[in-house]
Amino acid sequence: ETYHNLSSSIFKELYPNDTLPELGSCENRSLALLGLASEETANQEDSQLDRYLLTVIYLSMSGHSWINQTGWLSADSVCTWHGVSCTPGGLSPPEVAGISLGANNLNISLATELFSLVNLRELDLQDNLIPGTLPTLIGELTKLESLRLGTGGEQAKLVSGRIPTELALLTRLKILELHAMQVVGTCPTEIGALTQLEQLVLAQNRLSGQIPSELGKLINLVQLDLSYNFLTGSLPPELLNLNRLQILSVSNNELKVGNVLPELRNFTDLQIFNMAQSGVSGSIPYANFEQWTLLTRLDLNENDITGTLPTSIGLLTSIVSFNVPENKITGTLPTEIGMW
Repeated sequence: ETYHNLSSSIFKELYPNDTLPELGSCENRSLALLGLASEETANQEDSQLDRYLLTVIYLSMSGHSWINQTGWLSADSVCTWHGVSCTPGGLSPPEVAGISLGANNLNISLATELFSLVNLRELDLQDNLIPGTLPTLIGELTKLESLRLGTGGEQAKLVSGRIPTELALLTRLKILELHAMQVVGTCPTEIGALTQLEQLVLAQNRLSGQIPSELGKLINLVQLDLSYNFLTGSLPPELLNLNRLQILSVSNNELKVGNVLPELRNFTDLQIFNMAQSGVSGSIPYANFEQWTLLTRLDLNENDITGTLPTSIGLLTSIVSFNVPENKITGTLPTEIGMW
């Protein structure tokens, strides 16, 4: 009786067009409902819906092979399960607000139920080998503030297609990292709608086409990393609006940014600046090093930079890496470099 009551309140809400699996079925959804119906594994403090969804996620994504499975499927509150966090403040029942299962040997396609956890603020599945694509259902997680996927290297297959435009619905996002995931196609212009973004990392993918001017709307960005793709063209002038950037990396694409350095001199918060192999031309202005006093890493190798190094180089007192080989720079090293 409990099983069928739960099926009415949960199963029919989530899957209105599906047939309820028979009691005793080995189907993951049925097993999750049985777990809720059992006095041994039920927890009255939890949201039954969240507990059901997490159980199906565990069963569907081969949780038994995860490196850390602490607490999962136990009678303890889901808020104590490894990688699960709940909203503070004593909500009853508590809401599942975060899933952080990075580097935990997840190697099964994302369970549909993941996208029914609509109160998620954080989703971190980095350093796994999850196959398939990022579904359009990602747009259901409208409370997300941090989405970290990827860094799976050569074998990664997650989001092996294009970045879904539904990401534009996640207007609370502050962190979006889709690193080394073999993403193809162009960088979606819809990302420009994510005006709360502070970190945007799309490095080491297969993105092509030009950098969209819409990225210039992301005025809260402190990190922009588009390196190691196949992007072409120049930097859109709208990117000059991003003067809060601390990390700017567009290296190792097929860009021809030209004489862009004078236009970046007002990026006074820059700490890491990487435009290696980006078709940078012209000379390095004296004013840039006057303004970039927080800079720790500069990489401008393999460009077409001319002229001499300005004496303002001595103002880079925080620098730990200064890389400008394979350019057309002439003259000798300024003596001011001794101020480092």
